[in-house]
Amino acid sequence: MRCASGVLLCVWVLFADFSDTRLAMTSSAARLGAGCPAFSAVESYNSYDFAGSPLGLLEKEDAMVKLGLGTRLVKFGLRDDPDSISYKASSFYVPDLLIGKPGIVYAKLFYMPGPIAVVDAGREFSLESLRQDINVPVLRNYVDSVTGGPVSEIEFPLHRFGLTLAGGTENGIFRIGVTAEGFYGKEEMSGSSNTRVVMGFRNVGLHLGSQLHELVRIGFKGEASGYLDTLDDVESGYVNPHEDRYFYGQIPRFGGNIDFGSEGFPVLSNFEIEFGKNRFIYVTKVGGDGLWDVIDSAHIYGREDGNEDAVVSDSMSWNWQTMGTIATDVMMYHPAVRFGYWRNSIVQWQPTEANDNLFKYERERKDTSWEYSSFTFGIGGAASFKEYAKLSFEYTYSNLKLTYGDAWPDTSDRNESYPRIHIGLQGNIHALPFMNMPESIELFLCTGFLYLRENSRFNTWRSEEFSLVNRRISPMSQYYRYLYYDPAFGWVDENTVARFSVGLGGTFLDKLFAGNLFFAFPAKKIEDEKYRGFEFGVDLEYSVRANQPETNNKEK
Repeated sequence: MRCASGVLLCVWVLFADFSDTRLAMTSSAARLGAGCPAFSAVESYNSYDFAGSPLGLLEKEDAMVKLGLGTRLVKFGLRDDPDSISYKASSFYVPDLLIGKPGIVYAKLFYMPGPIAVVDAGREFSLESLRQDINVPVLRNYVDSVTGGPVSEIEFPLHRFGLTLAGGTENGIFRIGVTAEGFYGKEEMSGSSNTRVVMGFRNVGLHLGSQLHELVRIGFKGEASGYLDTLDDVESGYVNPHEDRYFYGQIPRFGGNIDFGSEGFPVLSNFEIEFGKNRFIYVTKVGGDGLWDVIDSAHIYGREDGNEDAVVSDSMSWNWQTMGTIATDVMMYHPAVRFGYWRNSIVQWQPTEANDNLFKYERERKDTSWEYSSFTFGIGGAASFKEYAKLSFEYTYSNLKLTYGDAWPDTSDRNESYPRIHIGLQGNIHALPFMNMPESIELFLCTGFLYLRENSRFNTWRSEEFSLVNRRISPMSQYYRYLYYDPAFGWVDENTVARFSVGLGGTFLDKLFAGNLFFAFPAKKIEDEKYRGFEFGVDLEYSVRANQPETNNKEK
């Protein structure tokens, strides 16, 4: 990847959301980002979608072979400038392949060459608001000189790949699963010979579980994730050449989950709990006297040898969701609630001489400790009118609290709230008598509305396909020496997002083939700037089931 270091400060504000300071809340992450119902959808009540456990595939899937292809596109521009594109990202997966025997064994493989993010940072964020957030004068001047106007496009192709295995005995008493995901990316910007490479592994772990009862399943896991970011900055204007690297890891992460209920039972419930140790080490190398030496002198813990403090934190999170079923002759109701909590306690340690060991540090800097915590409550439900239509509604309240340590005696703790509202409507076109459609075809028309106030540390609207770049990898790692060690509430803590979507989906030849197409029109407000966007997605799927019915083309 190629990137000019001065430009990257603006880009980092767009992408980074500090989620690497805690354990991710895995509860229906993809559905949340896409604006779909999270805890009021029956299909999300399994340990695969809720807790990321591969053992959930044994409950969720009924296909012997499933092959999926798809693509996503999202872009944003200023509302008052129809031709502006301040952020654009796309991704596709080729393939997403599932092979196995229902309830017994599954293997799942995916490859996703993306996302590819293109950003015009000069348009996305005003330089004036950026300068106000930077307290080092020489850094302000440097940002002014390098990003005095709209910048060149920056691309970040990221290759993601993964393998999931799950299997067990026929009676379900013993189950075992393995997950492993990796990624590699190289950032590029025209006109620069700088290089920046990111790579790592995600959710590599072992899962064990058991079907204790036809209504009760339990699971345990041990996992680890790691992210390596390296930069060779040889073109920094008047700033001397700069190199740096950082490694962040959640090593180890362990936890467990309980699933309650089964198909046809009037109550479904999922619970998960996770604990983890988050570790961050960082090294910088500056050639001669330059800007970064000035920043070091302003930073209380700057190091002449480039070995910065290690940052270590203890994380804990739990989530619980439950849904009931109330049926009448013409209606079916699914009331649902959700609760969640996470806490992350962070402290800095003096670095070792080499600063390349995640498990070895010098003395603890106890006055630098700080803590994030959050509580979430959600209430919602779905209502179905016979086989014709389904309406879903969810309201979720989350708070984010930041408690400062002794190093910030004059700084007050912060506590903010972040609501989320979802409304969705699905119409089953094939069920309408006057449509007279073949029995082998199902056709659905869906619309949805999503509103939320987001913080860059959690509760983002972006879909799961783009989360690895948006949430995990900073496009300007060299600025970590100044920004990472000061607790902040989040760069986008005042953002609001409203999103309207419409989609068409269906199954064909008795579910042998399936397809989905959606369009969405999000709008967001960042401080006083207003943006509007466009999203597009398409999915195609081929499935072979153990008892695939013969195709019936007779009309109703």
